[in-house]
Amino acid sequence: MSQFNNNGYNYSHAFSITTNDTITKNANAFMVTVAGTVSIKTPSMASNLALTVLAGVIYPIGGQAVVFHTDSTATGIIGLR
Repeated sequence: MSQFNNNGYNYSHAFSITTNDTITKNANAFMVTVAGTVSIKTPSMASNLALTVLAGVIYPIGGQAVVFHTDSTATGIIGLR
């Protein structure tokens, strides 16, 4: 099994994420294949947060339950856990 590593955090499972405004994904981190913005929301957040992201960079997420919203412009979103 392939592992992804980010500053001591190891992720052993990767999966494709399709943006959706209501479905929660169980992801500890994510990366994208095409740079842009990723709009996320965790249960502890009052509103969406739009992050400008680069392709191939692993972005850790504080909470595991995350909604990846359809207003994201980055593509090829890959969830990691």
